[in-house]
Amino acid sequence: MDESRLDPYSSRNRIQGDAALNLNTGTVKLTDLASCGGCAAKYSAARLEQLLAGFVPAEAEDLLVGLAPADDAAVYRLDDERALIFTLDFFPPVVDDPADYGAIAATNALNDVFAMGGTPLLALSIAAFPEELPMEMLAAIFAAADAQVRAAGGLLAGGHTIRDAEPKYGLAVVGHGAPGRDLAEERRAAGRRALPDEAARHRADHDRLQARRTPARSSSSARSAGCAR
Repeated sequence: MDESRLDPYSSRNRIQGDAALNLNTGTVKLTDLASCGGCAAKYSAARLEQLLAGFVPAEAEDLLVGLAPADDAAVYRLDDERALIFTLDFFPPVVDDPADYGAIAATNALNDVFAMGGTPLLALSIAAFPEELPMEMLAAIFAAADAQVRAAGGLLAGGHTIRDAEPKYGLAVVGHGAPGRDLAEERRAAGRRALPDEAARHRADHDRLQARRTPARSSSSARSAGCAR
Protein backbone atom coordinates (compact mmCIF):
# COMPACT_ATOMS: atom_id res chain seq x y z
CA MET A 1 0.00 0.00 0.00
CA ASP A 2 1.26 3.47 -0.90
CA GLU A 3 1.40 5.20 2.48
CA SER A 4 1.79 8.61 0.84
CA ARG A 5 -1.84 8.39 -0.21
CA LEU A 6 -2.79 8.55 3.47
CA ASP A 7 -0.54 11.54 4.14
CA PRO A 8 -2.53 14.80 4.35
CA TYR A 9 0.63 16.73 3.45
CA SER A 10 1.17 14.88 0.16
CA SER A 11 0.29 16.72 -3.05
CA ARG A 12 -1.14 13.45 -4.42
CA ASN A 13 -4.12 13.70 -2.11
CA ARG A 14 -5.14 17.18 -3.23
CA ILE A 15 -4.31 17.32 -6.93
CA GLN A 16 -4.96 14.37 -9.18
CA GLY A 17 -3.42 13.26 -12.45
CA ASP A 18 -0.46 14.97 -14.08
CA ALA A 19 -0.39 17.74 -11.52
CA ALA A 20 0.90 15.52 -8.72
CA LEU A 21 4.64 15.14 -8.27
CA ASN A 22 6.06 12.43 -10.47
CA LEU A 23 9.35 11.51 -8.85
CA ASN A 24 9.87 8.59 -11.24
CA THR A 25 10.26 10.92 -14.21
CA GLY A 26 11.62 13.88 -12.29
CA THR A 27 8.77 16.04 -13.57
CA VAL A 28 7.72 18.67 -11.07
CA LYS A 29 5.70 21.74 -12.03
CA LEU A 30 5.33 24.08 -9.10
CA THR A 31 2.34 25.89 -10.58
CA ASP A 32 0.44 22.61 -10.94
CA LEU A 33 0.68 22.18 -7.18
CA ALA A 34 -0.97 25.56 -6.50
CA SER A 35 -4.71 26.20 -6.32
CA CYS A 36 -3.94 29.76 -7.41
CA GLY A 37 -0.75 31.77 -7.65
CA GLY A 38 0.82 34.96 -6.41
CA CYS A 39 -1.43 37.82 -5.36
CA ALA A 40 -4.47 35.92 -6.67
CA ALA A 41 -4.25 33.86 -3.48
CA LYS A 42 -4.96 36.89 -1.28
CA TYR A 43 -8.24 37.41 0.54
CA SER A 44 -10.40 39.99 -1.19
CA ALA A 45 -10.54 43.46 0.34
CA ALA A 46 -14.24 42.97 1.14
CA ARG A 47 -13.57 39.69 2.93
CA LEU A 48 -10.70 41.21 4.91
CA GLU A 49 -12.94 44.09 5.94
CA GLN A 50 -15.43 41.57 7.34
CA LEU A 51 -12.68 39.60 9.07
CA LEU A 52 -11.27 42.67 10.81
CA ALA A 53 -14.62 44.32 11.56
CA GLY A 54 -14.44 43.49 15.28
CA PHE A 55 -10.71 44.02 15.63
CA VAL A 56 -9.69 47.21 17.43
CA PRO A 57 -6.35 48.54 16.08
CA ALA A 58 -3.66 49.08 18.68
CA GLU A 59 -3.36 52.65 19.90
CA ALA A 60 0.21 53.65 20.58
CA GLU A 61 1.88 56.97 20.03
CA ASP A 62 4.93 55.34 18.46
CA LEU A 63 2.95 53.11 16.08
CA LEU A 64 3.13 55.34 13.02
CA VAL A 65 1.55 52.93 10.52
CA GLY A 66 -0.69 50.00 11.48
CA LEU A 67 -4.22 49.01 10.51
CA ALA A 68 -5.71 52.48 10.58
CA PRO A 69 -5.24 52.74 7.70
CA ALA A 70 -3.58 49.51 6.51
CA ASP A 71 -0.48 49.90 4.35
CA ASP A 72 2.37 47.86 2.85
CA ALA A 73 4.11 47.51 6.21
CA ALA A 74 3.83 48.45 9.87
CA VAL A 75 6.06 51.27 11.10
CA TYR A 76 7.09 51.74 14.75
CA ARG A 77 9.12 54.73 15.98
CA LEU A 78 12.09 53.84 18.19
CA ASP A 79 13.23 57.43 18.75
CA ASP A 80 13.34 60.74 16.93
CA GLU A 81 15.76 59.42 14.33
CA ARG A 82 14.89 55.73 13.89
CA ALA A 83 11.82 53.69 13.04
CA LEU A 84 11.32 49.96 12.53
CA ILE A 85 9.48 48.84 9.40
CA PHE A 86 8.01 45.33 9.52
CA THR A 87 6.19 43.34 6.85
CA LEU A 88 5.52 39.81 5.67
CA ASP A 89 4.51 38.50 2.26
CA PHE A 90 4.14 34.94 0.98
CA PHE A 91 2.14 33.17 -1.71
CA PRO A 92 1.88 29.99 -3.86
CA PRO A 93 4.07 29.62 -6.98
CA VAL A 94 3.57 31.84 -10.03
CA VAL A 95 6.36 30.16 -12.02
CA ASP A 96 7.75 26.63 -12.33
CA ASP A 97 11.44 27.48 -11.96
CA PRO A 98 12.32 27.20 -8.23
CA ALA A 99 14.97 29.94 -8.30
CA ASP A 100 12.64 32.36 -10.04
CA TYR A 101 9.90 31.57 -7.52
CA GLY A 102 12.22 32.23 -4.57
CA ALA A 103 13.49 35.47 -6.08
CA ILE A 104 10.02 36.76 -6.95
CA ALA A 105 8.62 35.96 -3.51
CA ALA A 106 11.56 37.62 -1.77
CA THR A 107 11.37 40.69 -4.01
CA ASN A 108 7.70 41.21 -3.20
CA ALA A 109 8.38 41.20 0.54
CA LEU A 110 11.44 43.44 0.26
CA ASN A 111 9.53 45.92 -1.88
CA ASP A 112 7.05 46.45 0.96
CA VAL A 113 9.89 47.89 3.05
CA PHE A 114 11.14 50.04 0.18
CA ALA A 115 7.58 51.24 -0.43
CA MET A 116 7.56 52.71 3.08
CA GLY A 117 10.81 54.58 2.49
CA GLY A 118 12.94 52.09 4.42
CA THR A 119 15.96 49.81 4.04
CA PRO A 120 15.81 46.04 4.79
CA LEU A 121 17.83 44.74 7.74
CA LEU A 122 16.77 41.16 8.49
CA ALA A 123 14.46 38.63 6.84
CA LEU A 124 12.98 35.28 7.92
CA SER A 125 11.61 32.68 5.51
CA ILE A 126 7.97 31.59 5.68
CA ALA A 127 7.76 28.26 3.86
CA ALA A 128 5.32 25.41 3.29
CA PHE A 129 6.12 22.52 0.95
CA PRO A 130 5.02 18.96 0.16
CA GLU A 131 7.40 16.48 1.74
CA GLU A 132 8.00 14.74 -1.59
CA LEU A 133 9.28 17.91 -3.27
CA PRO A 134 12.95 17.29 -4.23
CA MET A 135 15.45 18.86 -1.86
CA GLU A 136 17.26 20.42 -4.82
CA MET A 137 14.18 22.47 -5.63
CA LEU A 138 13.80 23.67 -2.06
CA ALA A 139 17.48 24.62 -1.94
CA ALA A 140 17.09 26.65 -5.13
CA ILE A 141 14.11 28.56 -3.71
CA PHE A 142 15.94 29.43 -0.49
CA ALA A 143 19.19 30.31 -2.26
CA ALA A 144 17.48 32.68 -4.69
CA ALA A 145 15.63 34.39 -1.85
CA ASP A 146 18.87 34.76 0.11
CA ALA A 147 20.54 36.36 -2.91
CA GLN A 148 17.74 38.91 -3.22
CA VAL A 149 17.87 39.82 0.46
CA ARG A 150 21.64 40.31 0.29
CA ALA A 151 21.32 42.41 -2.88
CA ALA A 152 18.85 44.63 -1.02
CA GLY A 153 21.33 45.14 1.83
CA GLY A 154 19.79 42.74 4.36
CA LEU A 155 20.43 39.29 5.81
CA LEU A 156 18.24 36.18 5.62
CA ALA A 157 18.64 34.97 9.20
CA GLY A 158 16.35 31.93 9.47
CA GLY A 159 12.69 31.09 9.15
CA HIS A 160 9.95 28.53 9.70
CA THR A 161 9.03 25.65 7.39
CA ILE A 162 5.96 23.41 7.60
CA ARG A 163 4.53 20.55 5.55
CA ASP A 164 1.73 21.41 3.13
CA ALA A 165 0.38 19.89 -0.07
CA GLU A 166 0.43 23.34 -1.70
CA PRO A 167 3.84 25.09 -1.91
CA LYS A 168 4.03 28.55 -0.36
CA TYR A 169 7.04 30.79 0.18
CA GLY A 170 7.79 34.31 1.27
CA LEU A 171 9.55 36.47 3.83
CA ALA A 172 8.99 38.43 6.99
CA VAL A 173 11.24 41.48 6.70
CA VAL A 174 12.41 44.03 9.26
CA GLY A 175 13.78 47.30 7.96
CA HIS A 176 14.60 50.75 9.26
CA GLY A 177 13.78 54.29 8.23
CA ALA A 178 13.43 57.83 9.52
CA PRO A 179 10.23 58.40 11.54
CA GLY A 180 10.09 62.11 10.69
CA ARG A 181 9.11 61.42 7.08
CA ASP A 182 5.54 61.34 5.86
CA LEU A 183 6.02 57.81 4.55
CA ALA A 184 2.69 57.57 2.75
CA GLU A 185 3.21 60.92 1.02
CA GLU A 186 6.77 59.94 0.10
CA ARG A 187 5.54 56.77 -1.55
CA ARG A 188 2.85 58.60 -3.51
CA ALA A 189 5.39 61.13 -4.75
CA ALA A 190 8.27 58.81 -5.56
CA GLY A 191 6.60 55.46 -6.21
CA ARG A 192 8.24 52.20 -5.23
CA ARG A 193 11.98 52.45 -4.74
CA ALA A 194 13.90 50.30 -7.18
CA LEU A 195 15.55 47.15 -5.93
CA PRO A 196 18.91 46.13 -7.41
CA ASP A 197 18.68 45.27 -11.11
CA GLU A 198 18.29 41.52 -10.66
CA ALA A 199 15.51 41.90 -8.11
CA ALA A 200 13.75 44.50 -10.24
CA ARG A 201 13.83 42.08 -13.17
CA HIS A 202 12.20 39.34 -11.11
CA ARG A 203 9.54 41.79 -9.91
CA ALA A 204 8.77 42.74 -13.53
CA ASP A 205 8.63 39.05 -14.49
CA HIS A 206 6.18 38.42 -11.65
CA ASP A 207 3.92 41.30 -12.76
CA ARG A 208 3.90 40.05 -16.35
CA LEU A 209 3.10 36.51 -15.25
CA GLN A 210 0.27 37.70 -13.04
CA ALA A 211 -1.21 39.63 -15.96
CA ARG A 212 -1.06 36.57 -18.19
CA ARG A 213 -2.46 34.00 -15.77
CA THR A 214 -6.02 33.04 -16.81
CA PRO A 215 -8.43 30.14 -16.16
CA ALA A 216 -7.39 28.76 -19.55
CA ARG A 217 -4.26 27.20 -18.07
CA SER A 218 -4.44 23.41 -18.29
CA SER A 219 -5.73 21.69 -15.15
CA SER A 220 -6.32 25.06 -13.46
CA SER A 221 -9.82 26.14 -14.45
CA ALA A 222 -11.29 24.71 -11.26
CA ARG A 223 -8.55 26.29 -9.17
CA SER A 224 -9.04 29.77 -10.58
CA ALA A 225 -12.55 29.90 -9.18
CA GLY A 226 -11.07 29.57 -5.69
CA CYS A 227 -8.56 32.41 -6.01
CA ALA A 228 -10.82 35.17 -4.78
CA ARG A 229 -10.16 34.42 -1.12
